[in-house]
Amino acid sequence: MPSMWQKDWVVHCKSVGNGRRVLTYLGAYVFRVAISNARIVGYDGNHVTFKYYKVGSRRVRTCRLAVLDFIRRYMQHVLPKGFMKIRHYGFFSGKCSISIAQIA
Repeated sequence: MPSMWQKDWVVHCKSVGNGRRVLTYLGAYVFRVAISNARIVGYDGNHVTFKYYKVGSRRVRTCRLAVLDFIRRYMQHVLPKGFMKIRHYGFFSGKCSISIAQIA
C-alpha cells in the first residue's frame, strides 16, 4: 500500500552471539545450488542422467534428459543479477500461518 511508505519503520534486533548458528541455518537455503555434481550420474554427449527424490518418497530415482532440456531446466534456477533466492524463510516459509493474500 502506498500509505505504508510514509510510515517510519522500527526494526527490533537482538544479539544472537557470534552469528555462526544463524549462518549455518540460512546457508543451506541462500547458497544452495540447483543440482550438485554428486547427483549427476552420467553424460554421453547427448543426454544427462541425474538422481533425484520424488516429493514424499525416500527412494532414489533417475531421470535422463536431452542436454538442451537439462540446460533449460537448470537455467530456470538461475536468478537475474542482484536477486537472491530464499524460499523457506519468513512469510515464504511453509510454516507461516499468514497467507500471501493477507500480506499483499
